[in-house]
Amino acid sequence: MAYSSRRAVAFALTLLAGQAISLAASADLPGIATSRRVVLVTYRGTADEALERTVHELLARRDLEAIPASQEALVARRLLVRVEIDRGADGTHVVVHSADEAAPTVLDRVVPHDANPAIERERIALAVRGAAEAELVMEEERRAQPAPPPEPAPVAPEPPPPPTPALVQPPAPPPVAVVVTAPDRTTKPPARPLPFAIDIATFAGAGLVGGGGDVVARVGGGVSVGLRNTFLRPSIAIDALYAFPFDAENSTVVAHAHLVSVRFLPTIEPLHFSRFALSIGAGAGLDVLTVDPSSDTLPSNILGDQTTRVDPILCGAVTGRVGIASDVVLTLTVVADADLAERRYVFDDRGSRTEVWSPWNVRPMLLAGLAFTAAGPRPFGGAR
Repeated sequence: MAYSSRRAVAFALTLLAGQAISLAASADLPGIATSRRVVLVTYRGTADEALERTVHELLARRDLEAIPASQEALVARRLLVRVEIDRGADGTHVVVHSADEAAPTVLDRVVPHDANPAIERERIALAVRGAAEAELVMEEERRAQPAPPPEPAPVAPEPPPPPTPALVQPPAPPPVAVVVTAPDRTTKPPARPLPFAIDIATFAGAGLVGGGGDVVARVGGGVSVGLRNTFLRPSIAIDALYAFPFDAENSTVVAHAHLVSVRFLPTIEPLHFSRFALSIGAGAGLDVLTVDPSSDTLPSNILGDQTTRVDPILCGAVTGRVGIASDVVLTLTVVADADLAERRYVFDDRGSRTEVWSPWNVRPMLLAGLAFTAAGPRPFGGAR
């Protein structure tokens, strides 16, 4: 009987010792080891037991234990992360902090509300579990990092080298005469290109002067100075024209006429292409007109003397230019002269006057010519 009682007491003591060991393991007492990591969860806002169960269940699937924050002191060595779940009006704010206070925040996000509460609880629990798993990976990486190497021991400074014996300086070499050649003042710097161009032109053509409408041949030449690197390429030309002698007559008297013209013609070039250009100009000048009367039937003493008149002229011109070489241009010009003076040549026979010739006030003319660039930029193709 006494032996049976002793066996019962021993069995009871064994049960109590097993329960004590289980309680020590759950409270993380010293000497009791466990592999489960702990997630401290703090719930704020409206209480939701279903959410707590969902979080606990999903964490348990990854061998993680969810316990309330009030039990942090019991699981300090197994703590993995701290979780704060705050249910608000706009959603559920989930913040996950690492147990290592030096590590950054693992998760900080807001899970929006869902019409299905079960789906919303599942999203919150998945966010907590994912953050805990990420912290496990980061913890493994931190452990795998090698420890910093120890600082090297201080090295004693080397003793200073022995003093160098004084060296005897050799005598300085005698001075060497240096001959400096002065620059050649006669050398001229390269000439800069001219900013303007000088063109020389010759032309020939014909026009109408007046009277019976005969076409009068004309030849001439000119010099122009202009800018070719600016807008509209302005220029000014001085031209001289000579009209071959021509006759105007009536039934009795013949008028032999000679005409020399001088023109000052500013121009601009509104159109310019690779091989063609069009310019327009307007200017003024002088016409020197000489008329010498003669007759086959009348004696010379009743004819007037030779007369020479100088008349002011206004003129306008349109010129087309075609490049045929690097410095040579073919030109075609339409000119209109306006004579500001009225001239009539008549024969007065004892009070009876008959008109011999009358120049027109407007005199058209067509001239073709060649022009070449004597200096400055080329007409088509840049500087010389």
